[in-house]
Amino acid sequence: MQAFELVVPNGAVAGQTIQAVTPNGPVQVAVPAGLAAGDRFQVQLPPSDEAAKAAASALSQLGNLGRSVTFGLSSSSISGADGLIDQSVAGEMPVTSGEPGVAAGPDVMKLRFQSSKRGRHLHAELVTPDGTRIAVLDMGEVPKSTPGALFGSAIGGYSTAFQPPPPVQLSVLGQAYGTYTCTSLMNCGVQAGARWQRRDGTGGAMIAEPERVGCCTTAPQSISRKKSALGKKEVPFTATFDAEKGHPAETTMVHAVTDSSAGKVPQFIATNVRQVVVELDKITDPHKKLDCILIGATLAALNVTTGIPSSGGGG
Repeated sequence: MQAFELVVPNGAVAGQTIQAVTPNGPVQVAVPAGLAAGDRFQVQLPPSDEAAKAAASALSQLGNLGRSVTFGLSSSSISGADGLIDQSVAGEMPVTSGEPGVAAGPDVMKLRFQSSKRGRHLHAELVTPDGTRIAVLDMGEVPKSTPGALFGSAIGGYSTAFQPPPPVQLSVLGQAYGTYTCTSLMNCGVQAGARWQRRDGTGGAMIAEPERVGCCTTAPQSISRKKSALGKKEVPFTATFDAEKGHPAETTMVHAVTDSSAGKVPQFIATNVRQVVVELDKITDPHKKLDCILIGATLAALNVTTGIPSSGGGG
């Protein structure tokens, strides 16, 4: 990491997020407590490789987002799907930004997704309204077409639904950026834990569900509307970033909303997750904010392309 000195601009106050131009590209930082306009302070810049530059450019193109981003699985438009034999699905969902749990604002991105073998293959893209591909997510390989019986296809889809999917490789603006590895499942197709790691070895994070209680270890650890910070039935995940030199560990919340008030899951989609809401305001490092968006995109893409062991859609 590289230290870089910044000056608090006129009109900025402690705690306010400002954007600055650095040798490694634009960055967004919060003004430290106790500082005023004209004061100097140092920030740690991300590594100056192509991936880091791509990340800085992506942050600049996304602009000022709200306190959270929401991936609207229940608002997905499905352009093609097959449930039992090919286990294929394709479509896109809106990505909005605003206050956590509040009605969605305007779209800030689209998450386009396509899977030719649900649970084992995925290709997804985060696209801005002007058509810029901010990020690409790839998992597994497109399966080859081979003659097979309906029974064999159905059994294969059922068995893989209980196995963690392969690692998801993510690129940002064409540069290899990070890997999302699902480590365990809490029930059919829904992750219980995952590991996020940037390609350069920095910015690692653990994504975990609440601790399980009781004898049923495969039950989703959902919480009620009354206990939810969003006021919706959900499975809350914590995303905890590793402590690094000059950067303490930071934690934020990723909410997998299952509440029926968040909309009906489209036909041919197996998940009960209606929305994935990622809180951004608890993270101060701008590159980790991008990581949080990518973590949310991956969780949303994995859920919307979850394999289904029998014909039919979500609830």
